[in-house]
This record gives sequence, C-alpha cells and structure tokens, in this order.
Amino acid sequence: MARTRRGLLALMVALSVVLGSGAFAGTAAANTTLDITGTSLPDSVTQGDSFDLTVSVNGEELENDEVDVSLTVPNGLSCTPAGTQTVTLTDNTAEATFECDADVEGDYTGEITVSASGVSSGNDEDPSRTTQAGLEVLSPASLTIATSIDSSSINEGSSTTLTAVVNNLGDASTSYTLSLSGASGYTATLSDGSESGTVRGGEVTTVTYTVTGDTGGDYDLTASLTGGNGQSLSATETLSVTSSGGGGGGGGSTTTDDSDEDSDDGTEDTAADDDGPVGDAVENGSGTDAVNTSVVDDVVETTVDDADAGETVGIDLADSPVASTTDDGVGLRNVELSFEASADFEATIDDGAEDAPRLAGDQPTPGADTEGGSDSDDGSSAGAALNYVTVDHDTSDEAIETVTFTFDVTQSTLDERDVAADELAVYRHDGSEWSELDTRVGERSNDTVTLVAESPGLSTFAVAPAGDGSEATATATATPTPDPTATPDSTPTADPTATPDPTATASPEPSPTTSTDGPGFTVAVGLLALLGAALVAARRD
Repeated sequence: MARTRRGLLALMVALSVVLGSGAFAGTAAANTTLDITGTSLPDSVTQGDSFDLTVSVNGEELENDEVDVSLTVPNGLSCTPAGTQTVTLTDNTAEATFECDADVEGDYTGEITVSASGVSSGNDEDPSRTTQAGLEVLSPASLTIATSIDSSSINEGSSTTLTAVVNNLGDASTSYTLSLSGASGYTATLSDGSESGTVRGGEVTTVTYTVTGDTGGDYDLTASLTGGNGQSLSATETLSVTSSGGGGGGGGSTTTDDSDEDSDDGTEDTAADDDGPVGDAVENGSGTDAVNTSVVDDVVETTVDDADAGETVGIDLADSPVASTTDDGVGLRNVELSFEASADFEATIDDGAEDAPRLAGDQPTPGADTEGGSDSDDGSSAGAALNYVTVDHDTSDEAIETVTFTFDVTQSTLDERDVAADELAVYRHDGSEWSELDTRVGERSNDTVTLVAESPGLSTFAVAPAGDGSEATATATATPTPDPTATPDSTPTADPTATPDPTATASPEPSPTTSTDGPGFTVAVGLLALLGAALVAARRD
C-alpha cells in the first residue's frame, strides 16, 4: 500500500512538472502570419511619366499590428519614399503606396523587389516576405515624315499622286494630323489613308493625295504634320504643270510623261513590248533620266539610267505579276534602291525561278515522294516560305548601298498559316547562305498587311516565319544531296541557362512541422515523464 502511494506521488510530481512547463498554454494561442497579397502598377508607361505602385499586405499577431514595406528598384526607376514605409493593419489588412518615376526606357518586368516584414507579438519567429513586380518603360513617340511624288511634271489637266509616309520611331503611340498645302494652280484631294488618327510605336501610316494641274506653273506641295507629342514637321515636293500652250517649269527631281501623245515626227509612241510598262518611278533623288519597267513572260525587266551617287530610286511594281497575291498570298509591291556610286541599273525580277535557293524548311527530303518539300496538299508546311523572289542584275554591288523591299501579305494567308504579321521576316540568300533581314510591319488594312525590309544587296529573297532560315546554308538543286560532313545532333541536353533564378520567385511558405521548442514537443516530454514514473512505481510494487 505504501508503495502504491509512493507511485501515485511520483505521478503527481511529474504532472505538476508538465503543467508548470506551460505545455498546454500555447495551444490556444494564434500563430503569427504575414503575406503580400498583391502589387498594383501599370503594365507600361512612357519615359518621363510618373506612376503609383501599391502593395497590399495581410497579417495576424504582429506587434502593434504594424508591417514595414520597402522597395528595391533598378537603375532607371525611382520611387518615394525611398526607405521603409510602415503601415498599420486594419482588420488584418493594409496598403502601402509608393510614387515612382520612369526615368529611363527599358523593360523592367520582374525587376522591382517588394519586401514586407513585422515583429511577432508572441513566441513565433518574426515574419518577412518578398515578391517581384515590374513594368515596361516605353520610349516617347518620335515622328518623321517623308514624301514622294509619282511624276513631278504633268500637263495641264493631268494628275499625279503624292504620297506622305508618317513613321513613329518611338515605342509609345501618339496622334497625328496631316495636311497638304493648296494653291490656285492645282487641286489636291485625299485618295487613300487618313489625315488624322493614331500611329502606334514602331509603325507607319501612309496617306496619298491625287494632285491635278489646273494652270501652268511651278508649285511647292508641302505636307505638314502635327503630332500629339508636340512635334511639328513638314516635307515639300515640287510640281511643274505645263500649260496646253507650252511653258511651265522643270520642277521636281524627275520628269515622267505618262501620256500617249504622238512624237514630234508624227509617229505614235509605243511601249517597249506587248506586255507594256508597269508602274511609275518613285524617286527622292536627282539626276535620273528614266526608270523603265516592262514584263516579259511574267518576269519584270527594269532599268534605271544615270542614277547619281546618294540618290534613292523607287520602282513601283504594283501592276506587275510579282506584286500579285492571287497564287501564294504574297506580292512584291515596291523596290527602292539607294545608290552609293553613280551607275546605270538593269535587272530582272522573277518570283517563279525554279532554280532559286530554298530555305531549309522547303528543302525536299531525299527519297521522298513530294516534289517541293511540302507536307500538305496545298504545297505549304509549318516552316515553308510564303514567297520567293529573285532579282538578277548587272550593276556592281559596290554601286548599291541599300535596297528596301515592300511586300504585301493577305490576311487570309496569315490566317491559313496561323502566323501573325510580326512573326514573319524577309530572308536574303547571298550565294552561300540565308540571313534574316531586319523586317517591320508597315501598313495594315482589313485585307492586307505590308512588310518592309532593308537589304545590303540584291539576290534571292524569301518571306517566311522568323527563325525558319537559321539552319539553311546551302542552295537548292534539282535533286538535293545531304551534306556528307553533317552529323546528327546529339541527344538534347538540358540548357544550363534554364535553371530557375532563385531570386525571381517568392520564398515558399514554411510547411507546418514539429519544432523542438513548440508546445507539441513539451507535451510529448511531459507524457514520457508520466509514463516513466508509472513504470518506476509498478517496478517497486
């Protein structure tokens, strides 16, 4: 009996130790929590603009219900307050707002670090959280205007076309207003485009006017541009109108007579061949005697006589077979030549040359039944080019500084290929390999999109999805032969650069685990003490 009492006494002593340790005291206490529940800021702003960045936090069991919020911003952005902003929780939530300035253009997506921290009001570890935010800072709109006139000398009662191109070199969009000067000796009417609207960053807007000569004389046609960004620009073309009784000046850079009048000797002027000339020269230089263009067996033949160094000559192909979008949805509308040295230029332009080089995606597989490397019934494949054009010329490459190509692509072709216009590129084959040219999207309409690309020279060109020409280095032949030196690619391995950046993601929330200093551990120790005391008492009995 005495031993039993001693055992019970031991149990009571152990229980008092457990109760005295506060093992159960923390079970009713709430845990300290802190979360960044959101960040609010615009997706993009223009350089020089200001914006607000608001941080939302949520927390419980924090000392004085206070949370410290701070930002770490990259060079190019600045925010105030620059240090820590302390906010007080109301119903466990609070917001901190920072006023920021976009000082330098650039992409700052994910480069702003947002931090929040607090002090636990209990025995928990003081919490802290981080997350990433960011935005894009766009360069301001920067407008330019360029004009050209189809024919700078016309007869009284005849008409010509003046084209004004508004280009936005910046990232941000802006509004514009365009007008063409008027005078009593001619009449100008808008024929295409809009004289006011919005031009988005990196895009162009083209406006054309029909100008009719009413009275003989020389006139300055000035296109004036006013931008919503505060710019005011102008460009001038000179027009010479010859009166029916003779006279009139010699204005402009080039004189092109499109009329079918009889020559001085009484014979009728005729075209160079049955197919006749196509298009007019669009020139911005001086000294060119003539641009002649004709079509023979669906191949365009063009010549430029006496081009001066520094001159830019445009060849309008709008009415030629190479400009047609009927067959493949792509047509070459215009070629613009910039001359480094004085030269005569003669070339043929053909979009159906069978021996022209082909991109890698269009190379036929040796032994396959297909004849064009196509994987589909309509002759197209996911990586196939939309169009090929070959320009053969006899002018020295050193005489040509740059060549600008303008292609029209139908929207239906883009839809069929499931590709966006800005996902296309123009490629050039230099005789040994393909290279992707800098390509931009120009005019847009409901039916057609324009691609503009600048090339260092002439050769064979292709319009294809961007990136499809990166592996094409050999020219196509009638029966392509695999390169004997080529070896199969090794088994792909993981790109070491693809390892996730540990700073780019928020730290994971700690999962609930048993801690050595928490209430659960103390309870376990107390129960073990009770069990040990009971065993000692039983052994003594």
